[in-house]
Amino acid sequence: RPSIEIACLIREKFTNEEIKKMGLWTIVIMHEPVKDDHQESPHNIVVDRDEEQEHLSIYSYIWEHNLDWNDGFAFILPTASKK
Repeated sequence: RPSIEIACLIREKFTNEEIKKMGLWTIVIMHEPVKDDHQESPHNIVVDRDEEQEHLSIYSYIWEHNLDWNDGFAFILPTASKK
């Protein structure tokens, strides 16, 4: 799983326009979900775009947000081992 910090790196690396060109509204970071004392369900950090701001958001692990084809997901891919 990626660390939460990956969200900050993605947000810093890609502008809203670049994320829009990818055909995405959000990029869900698939880190270990975070649970706080005020919410029942864990949350994931999301790189979110709108027409005015570049920001990060949190979404419930139960996906209060209705995912659709405009949501992307950030994973860590395993690297091939050299023999």
